[in-house]
Amino acid sequence: MLSKLVNFALFQLVWFACVLGAAHGRFALGLGVALAAILAALALSDAKRRDVALVLAVAGGGFLIDTAELALGVYTAPGARAFDGAATWWIVVLWAGFATTLGSSFSWSLARPWLAIALGAVAGPLAYVSGEKLGALTLGEPRGRALAILSLAWALALAASVALARRLNVRFPPARRASSPAARGGTAT
Repeated sequence: MLSKLVNFALFQLVWFACVLGAAHGRFALGLGVALAAILAALALSDAKRRDVALVLAVAGGGFLIDTAELALGVYTAPGARAFDGAATWWIVVLWAGFATTLGSSFSWSLARPWLAIALGAVAGPLAYVSGEKLGALTLGEPRGRALAILSLAWALALAASVALARRLNVRFPPARRASSPAARGGTAT
């Protein structure tokens, strides 16, 4: 349980470092702190090779998603980019940080993919709204359209991330059956 709390705290550090770094024009500082937190999360992993593959895949997918969102005018954000029109590096690093949670603090989602998809549809847009309130980005107009696209993108992104994590054999807690003696607090006889 402690390792999951540490993992969750490290992801929060990644999020705030990237968003506040972008909001205050301190991109390098934010990225440095975020990358250190991601490396710490990977160092604590019991399956480093798998988790590195997951981080690279999710960050790559996030790069494509956010680049498409920029092209659609869903939001604008300052910061360094691989090329004109691409997602900023700090947003790609956020995706990498999120990927570190799939084998740890967010592993519950692997046994409940529909709940993860629903959470993505709600929490994804809220993260962008929070980023906007902190000054890291600006949502496009009409705002409802931007939020709807973010909701759909995050629902699909979480579905794909969970599927990939399961394919890479990320361990997840088995679903308990209420009818089993262990689930009722008893012992099997």
